[in-house]
Parts: sequence; C-alpha cells; structure tokens
Amino acid sequence: MFQDVSRGREAGRRTICRNNLKQIALALHKYHDTYFTFPPAYTVDGDGRPLHSWRTLILPYLDQQELYESIDLSKPWNDPVNAAARQTVVSAYKCPFASSKEASTTYLAVVTPTSALRPIDSCRIEDIKDGTSNTVLVVEVPLSESVNWMAPSDSDEGLLQSVWNTAKVSHVGGGHVLFADGSVRLVSINMPFETLQGLITVSGENASVSSKLGWVLAPTVHLLRCPVRITPSSIVSIGRVRTGRVGSTSLSMPTKHRSTPVRNE
Repeated sequence: MFQDVSRGREAGRRTICRNNLKQIALALHKYHDTYFTFPPAYTVDGDGRPLHSWRTLILPYLDQQELYESIDLSKPWNDPVNAAARQTVVSAYKCPFASSKEASTTYLAVVTPTSALRPIDSCRIEDIKDGTSNTVLVVEVPLSESVNWMAPSDSDEGLLQSVWNTAKVSHVGGGHVLFADGSVRLVSINMPFETLQGLITVSGENASVSSKLGWVLAPTVHLLRCPVRITPSSIVSIGRVRTGRVGSTSLSMPTKHRSTPVRNE
C-alpha cells in the first residue's frame, strides 16, 4: 500500500512538472510569434553583465503581465528595486518538490554555442536545422541545482552531464525535457549523455528523436502551436559563458529586450 501511495505521489509530481513545462513552451512560442525569435538566455547591460533571464522576458505570456511591469529591466535582477518581484512565486516555474515559499525553479535552458538558446545569437525556428522535434530548449534539473526564477542562470553541457545518468534526476527513472516543437518528454536516466547532447544542437547533424524514443519513459505531450512569423532580428551585445552555470552571453534580441531597455514609461 505504501508503494502505491508513493507511486501516486510521484505520478502527481510528474504531471505538475509536465504541465509547467507545457505552459513554458507555449509562452516561448508566443514570444517567438511576437518578436520573430526565441528570447535570449538573458539580457545584458552595456558592459556585458547579465541583467534578466529569459524566464522574466516571457512573463507576459504566462498571464503575469502585472508582475512583468513591476520589474525594472534596466537594473539587475537582484537589485533592491526588484526585490519584491524576485521573491514572488510563479506557479509555472514552481517545482512540486520545493518549499511553497521558495521563488526557485528547476527549469533551466540549455545554453551552448550550438543550442537554440545560445551564447552567440538568438535563434529563430527556421535556424533549427535538426527540426524542432529533435532539439532541446529546457531541461528539468534536480532541486539541488535550482535557481531563483529571475536569476540569469541556466545550464550548459557541463552541468547537464554532472546530473544525468545519476540518481540526481528530478523523478524516478528520469527527467522532463522540453523540445522546440513544444513537446514535453520524460527521458530515461539510462539515455547515454552523448545522445542527449546530440539533441541540444540545432546544427542538422543529428538523427531524428524518433530513433531515440526507446529512452522516453512517458508519452509525448504536445501543445497547440501558435502561428509564427519569421523575419530578421537585430544583433546586440558581447559576453561570455562560464562552465556549469551559464553566465553572461552574446545574444541577438528584439529591440524591446536590448541590453538597457527603457521601462516604466
């Protein structure tokens, strides 16, 4: 009976996390529909220092317009002026394992030079040569690796490798992965890291994810796609990436989300 209760709780946690990632996926695609590109991993100031995460930029598409408008995007996420916002719990970013009072998230973008959220420039859907169903956007990391949802901090391959194929994954047997087509899959802990690594790049050199579905533990969950318009986007800023947590980065972003946006007009 105890095992049945434990399985029921784990199933409930998986459902919450899957639904959270579905909301995030829809918000990312709505952002793309508005700005013709996925958001940068984070914005930077004129000196290349990180200001705000992609999670902040998609708040309006998570029914969090009021919270978004309360944030001063010209100041860093941890500036005192943004204290109230960063202490606010956003349900879509909330891990069901975390304390109800924690404004943390375990949903991190994977940021590499060849990923969809990258350190060189922003990515349009048409840039994903592997196909959106074969390219990872966001992964679910263990609670021990969680960050404040406003923090401009995500995962790179180093962090991902340190937690994959270990007991650190978020759920029994695996962790959730959000793909660029909006699908959410619970991927087995037994998937070779090299296989997962191949799903991060947008380069068009990878085998279809359908050839890797032996590693998927749960049915694929798709969302309704938003209409997407593709046009060129502007390129801004210079930065750097550090191992483990992704720090500053060079990105292209829409005018509204340039390094020093004007807010509170």
